[in-house]
Amino acid sequence: MHKKTGIKQSMFRMERLRSFSLIKALWLALLSAVLLSVVLLVGAINPDTHRLSPGAHPPFMVGANVLLFGMLYIFNFTLQRLTQRSGIRIVLGLIGSLAVAAGFSLLAWWSEQAIYGSNYSNLPVTMAVNFTTSLIAYLITLLLYNVVCRQQALLENEHLLSENLRIRHHTLEQQLSPHFLFNSLGALDALIGSNEEKAHSYLQQLAASYRYMLQPERVVTLREELQFTQAYIGMMQTRYGEAFQSVLHIDSSLLDKYVPPISVQMLVENALKHNICTVRQPLIVTIESHHRATGDVLTVSNKMNPKDESHPHTGVGLANLTERYRLLFDRRVEVSSHDRIFCVEIAVV
Repeated sequence: MHKKTGIKQSMFRMERLRSFSLIKALWLALLSAVLLSVVLLVGAINPDTHRLSPGAHPPFMVGANVLLFGMLYIFNFTLQRLTQRSGIRIVLGLIGSLAVAAGFSLLAWWSEQAIYGSNYSNLPVTMAVNFTTSLIAYLITLLLYNVVCRQQALLENEHLLSENLRIRHHTLEQQLSPHFLFNSLGALDALIGSNEEKAHSYLQQLAASYRYMLQPERVVTLREELQFTQAYIGMMQTRYGEAFQSVLHIDSSLLDKYVPPISVQMLVENALKHNICTVRQPLIVTIESHHRATGDVLTVSNKMNPKDESHPHTGVGLANLTERYRLLFDRRVEVSSHDRIFCVEIAVV
């Protein structure tokens, strides 16, 4: 659905550029015709009387120039869009512009003769002026068409980049959901048979958590993410009891800012996954907000008490979060370890 919408928006923008180029051609025709008419009328002024020469016909001159430039610009813009090969475009553009100028010169000269009974300029002069005009119009059209093509290419590149980022982000989300489900079902399995009431409560919280995870939004408010994280913490406390504890210090002014979904929760889950969590050695996870010079951030930290695991960590969760922050916000996820305190810092945007 998102892909179809993106393609439709791109097609609409491309069509808008095409119509914009036609409108630009008509405006240029009017402006060019007026400028040429002014030049020709100035040339028609008698230096002795400072008046127009008797044979000059200003209304006809302006109207004829508007028609000529309009035909030239529309012809060349249409040709540039329909012909793919640049060499053919140049040859056809030059030949076509000169042909339009020649045909129009004959028609204008005959029309002026028929309307006024005389011509201000003779036919060779008229054709020379119109040939020059057609070449200028063609060069301007070629320049403007290249500008329009560059705009179209930029729009297409922007669309392709947006689609690529959307697809990569969707892939990351799909990777994360099974990761969460696998760990949650493992916790549920430990409760079934030992405490049916806690298992039932845990299952309800798990269902509520998955409703949150399946939402389509790419970003959520910090308020929503913390509500989800606290629900997850409740699930883990159902399983671990006093062995797992959490401390939250959050500035309320940041609650309506944005983070990727399943970001804070994933960091809490990582702490549980890699550290010992027993009544004698409880795991305490601290979630705090801070105001940095570079912007507002959230830190999730815990004292390192690693499990004795024979298999190396895959690092899927943290790598996933790092990539999502890069794609969504172009921000880094900061990871530090000092005095046996492991800390991950993420931006709140």
